[in-house]
Amino acid sequence: MVTPEEEQTGLISPGTMATITGWGTTQYMGEQPDQLQVGVLPIISVETANQWFAESTQGMNTVLESMLPAGYEEGGVSGCHGDSGGPLAVKDSTNNYVLAGITSWGNICGAPKQPAVYTRVPYFYDWIIENSQINAHNEPANDNYIELNRLIIKEKVYSCGDVPQIGEYLVVNTGKAPLEKFDVTIKIGTDPNNLLNSTTRTIEINNPLPTGGSKRFPIEMNGAFENYGMYWVEVTISKPNGTNIELEKYMDNKYFELAKPNTLNLSLDLGNIMTVGWAILDAETMEQIETKEYNFASSGKKIEEQICLGDGNYMFYIGGMGTYDFNLAIDADGKKYDLLWNEEQSFFHMTSFSIPFEPVYDVSILKNDMTDYVVVCDLSDVSENLNLTLNNSGTLPIKNLKYKITYENSQYSEVDTLPNTIFAGMAYPVELNLEKVSVGNNKIKIEIISYDNYDEETNLDDNTLNAEFQVELLPKFATMNIQTDENFWLYSWEIIDEEGNIVMSKNVESPYSNEYDLCLPEGCYYFVPINNSEGGINIDTAVTIRNIAGEIILAVTGEEFINENQFKFCNDFSSVKDEILVDNLSLYPNPAANSINLSFAANNISKAEISITNTLGNVLYSNQIQAVVGQNNKTIDISRLPVGVYSVNIKINNSVVSKQFVVIR
Repeated sequence: MVTPEEEQTGLISPGTMATITGWGTTQYMGEQPDQLQVGVLPIISVETANQWFAESTQGMNTVLESMLPAGYEEGGVSGCHGDSGGPLAVKDSTNNYVLAGITSWGNICGAPKQPAVYTRVPYFYDWIIENSQINAHNEPANDNYIELNRLIIKEKVYSCGDVPQIGEYLVVNTGKAPLEKFDVTIKIGTDPNNLLNSTTRTIEINNPLPTGGSKRFPIEMNGAFENYGMYWVEVTISKPNGTNIELEKYMDNKYFELAKPNTLNLSLDLGNIMTVGWAILDAETMEQIETKEYNFASSGKKIEEQICLGDGNYMFYIGGMGTYDFNLAIDADGKKYDLLWNEEQSFFHMTSFSIPFEPVYDVSILKNDMTDYVVVCDLSDVSENLNLTLNNSGTLPIKNLKYKITYENSQYSEVDTLPNTIFAGMAYPVELNLEKVSVGNNKIKIEIISYDNYDEETNLDDNTLNAEFQVELLPKFATMNIQTDENFWLYSWEIIDEEGNIVMSKNVESPYSNEYDLCLPEGCYYFVPINNSEGGINIDTAVTIRNIAGEIILAVTGEEFINENQFKFCNDFSSVKDEILVDNLSLYPNPAANSINLSFAANNISKAEISITNTLGNVLYSNQIQAVVGQNNKTIDISRLPVGVYSVNIKINNSVVSKQFVVIR
């Protein structure tokens, strides 16, 4: 390894040529090779790497001092998918290769200004020495000696073929001579007294293990299993390099369950694609269980994938660029169930599922409990801020869902049918009729009427929701821009007031820049990120809030975008009020007999006070409406006004415009 002292002497300084090796793909979204690949590329500085990323990915990636970037500005040579964990080596003063970096991450491998990033080994040198046996001087007593270091078997073993992969055992060469071969005996049974199979064979090692070297070997057993259930396995090693010598640690045994798996079947019909990829994640740890990618070379192919999974909760994602069809199904208890398909060509699809799989139809209606008081810039934002959703809380897709909304303020009801399927674990937003939503108090009732397989639903108690909420319209005082990275589905955020009440919350919907209008009452607030990943976001600036003058009142960096952080910002409402103007008041007809039509312009959203006064200044009519940005129209009944001359006045904050009109009969 490169030591910190060697780093100080310039052994891995920018410009040093390094050698990388690996079995990863030979191009971005490409295929894996049959031969080990070797490449040579220059080490670059952290500053250069961040500058390149800033220019090519708008700051979505950040290289830290604990990392070692390498690559050509024009690209061409790089580590790629599947190379992770492999070495980046340089030559030391004795012309021997030493480990300088460990393949870690990158963006688009081989592209211009897209360096590969490695773990900087000297940065972690002391930790490596402390947690390894590198400097241990345990002189072997015998020429030929080995130990069984570990028996690696999970509590549940799943058979996806005729012979399951039971596990592995780890052998360490603790002798002076290189280990070329040894014997192993593997016994399988329902318990130690009921053996089903015992096999002894000699293991030949192609590349002999040096002293201290270790290697994992699979537990290979044919025809030992007839039924699912509990089994016992024992592994015994002997005869290092063919010699009969008494060993100290040579045997281990464990119980395990041979469990029946569920098999996922993924069918892909690829049209003209640039890239398509899918992944299965552990829903609790977000660890990738299995993933695969296809590039343009796979266009026109039909692909069948079988994926064997054990017990657990999972999430499945598929996305890509181009035209393609797919279907994800699961085999359970001898029956096939469709879980996910693309009803329309879009970039991204996902669902969740659990194993063991139990087919269940279930729908629930949910409303964010924290949104009984909704502050919006426009009534069209009410639905999104209320976060009313129809949730598939079962395990099977829900199709042709029909639901009824009753607006109790006006006793108006309407029935709607969802055009899309709701896949398991997913939700569909409920859109409200804006003509039936008003400023102030609102009461609604949502009822599930039916959907395909409605009779098979397991829980009908949550099929009705009664909601009462207040709506307030306020002028926009700021805009908030949020930029995430490729793991956008792990992020969300909230804005809370100083009393701890949630006044706004969102799930991040894409890896691209999203902008939101902020229309909060005067006061101070906290921006709270919610991040389900291990670290922050790989971009320089994750959140920027600017007031209407364009001034930044809050900026949050990507590395700060983690749970339990809170960022304070304030709304000085008076500065906003001064900016709100009303202009261009017109009315017709004039003279008028029964009604007049008003038209006026506003440059922001606010409450407008409309009044009619006579020539003595007495107020004969008064009303308040919500003005929107741009042109506003209002019709007023004047049939009860006597013949005469009047003034109509429109006031928004401190700005007032008036116009005279004549009433005739």
